[in-house]
Amino acid sequence: MRWGGGLRSLGRALAGLVLGGLLGCDAPMVVAPITPVGPVALAPVAAVKGFGDGRAGEFVSLRFGLKLPLPDGGGWRIDDHAGSWLVAKHGSAASELVVRVWREEVVMNRARCEERARIGRKIPEREGVDSVEKRAVDVPQGFDTVVEVGVNAPAPAGKKARAGEDLRGFALAFGGKGKRCFAWIYTTSAGGPGAEAVLGDRLATMVQGSLGAMTTVNELDPQIERGPGRN
Repeated sequence: MRWGGGLRSLGRALAGLVLGGLLGCDAPMVVAPITPVGPVALAPVAAVKGFGDGRAGEFVSLRFGLKLPLPDGGGWRIDDHAGSWLVAKHGSAASELVVRVWREEVVMNRARCEERARIGRKIPEREGVDSVEKRAVDVPQGFDTVVEVGVNAPAPAGKKARAGEDLRGFALAFGGKGKRCFAWIYTTSAGGPGAEAVLGDRLATMVQGSLGAMTTVNELDPQIERGPGRN
């Protein structure tokens, strides 16, 4: 399978699919309704592309003050206690989402927040990656946040990937507001025939339906330690 042409097609598709409603276009972003029932609330909705036929859910993180919509809510394993990040993993979709809101001692900006987020935590690098799109988003509300979607091919463009190698994609969102920082990092991989389409569907679903639909629980500061903390 040759990845070069597929990546170009993926890039064109994602530019509209992932970022269309969320990042300033006129078309509205469609998000499935969610009914809160406990910490992970499930509501019957249509099948979510890239995540099987599970029902959408919403996870409430009180320590970060966030309501986080998730496609196929029951398929995620979420740890919001062990470390300084919320970590959510979806095995069958080869996906991981990590989220954090924290405070610093000095006024921060988006770039400095990203630098702090990378201390002690492995976050996808941009070097050698096909960047699909990079835009400003108003999440959490009032933060100076930018989301960037990228794809990392398992082989150089135009060369054939070896058996077992997967196409990898990510969406990185970093934001700052005064002395507060925000980080939302989604990574996923897919292999075999149709990998580009699967990856595109997952990235689109997560950027639009999770990051774009995220809301705050309240306006209080999150109950977490200062600085990068444990990872």
